Amino acid sequence: MVAQLLFDRYRVIEPIGEGCVGSIFLVEDVLNEHKKLALKVLTNDQALDQHTAERFIQEAQVSLEIDNPNLIKVYDTYFIKEAEICDTHFKNRSAFTMEYIDGCDLRARLSQGHIPDDQIDTIFGQILSALSELHKRGISHRDIKLENILLRKNGDAVLTDLGIIKTQGGAIKTKPGTFIGTIQYFPPEYLLKNIYEPRGDIYAAGILLLEVATGEMLNSELRGEKLAQHLIDTDFAISEESLSKVSAKYRYIIRKATRKDIDKRYQTAEEMIADFFKEPAYFVQNPSLQNQEQASPNVFKKLLRSYKSMSPIMRLVTLSLLIGTVVFLAALVLA
Repeated sequence: MVAQLLFDRYRVIEPIGEGCVGSIFLVEDVLNEHKKLALKVLTNDQALDQHTAERFIQEAQVSLEIDNPNLIKVYDTYFIKEAEICDTHFKNRSAFTMEYIDGCDLRARLSQGHIPDDQIDTIFGQILSALSELHKRGISHRDIKLENILLRKNGDAVLTDLGIIKTQGGAIKTKPGTFIGTIQYFPPEYLLKNIYEPRGDIYAAGILLLEVATGEMLNSELRGEKLAQHLIDTDFAISEESLSKVSAKYRYIIRKATRKDIDKRYQTAEEMIADFFKEPAYFVQNPSLQNQEQASPNVFKKLLRSYKSMSPIMRLVTLSLLIGTVVFLAALVLA
């Protein structure tokens, strides 16, 4: 029995991805030399909020309009009235076809071992090139993370998943107090003020670089509200221990990209790209650059962050010791 073609042209091969919003299937276009494509189908139109379906359609529209080799390419949009795909029944669902990347995502690549610095430079140059295309159109990606960077067989990077993009002056708004994205990459202004603009993607790219350069996932032991509170309590600081594991070049880029003051970050993706392609010696031979890096918090802030990160029992013990010390010193002065 010959399998029925979807939209009279696509033969479904197998499911290749599943998310809270949609499912992705590998398909073959029988009308175009049996080219392999990815078909993304909206499965839950309330997954993020009441605007999930609108965002899904917006993702396809934006990807159709932008032609960049490092940004996932969408080909056609469809509406499924009713169909059975890989034993799953779909009815009244939006869908679109996009290029199929026969490779792996950046998280999977990291699990295979360390990525050499020259490859990291190339990957981030390509990611930031894709971001530049979005930012020039007033679009913020809002979900820069390891899983959303795909690597082709030749190593080229492709930025994917424009499902929660934010357009400048766009009609789709996020309800106040609602956050969409991946918390460990949230810029301070988003978590504290619910503000997200292109420089928020720059911040996320800085966190991504830290993870790729060290091979360690930031705050991997925390989730949800606990992670958000941890970021706030620690004033979004990146530990010196983590930064000590990367080169002077990457340390400078990470610090500049993740400055809490948005006006002191890289202001454009192009500005950040330029530093990736400077020789490492430039950052070593220019001590003044180190002085421009993000200043370390003062001692009081460090102590306050340490106190906030303690368990309730340890806080009580620490406070008791502090009070005891103050009383002892006062007694010595008055004696």
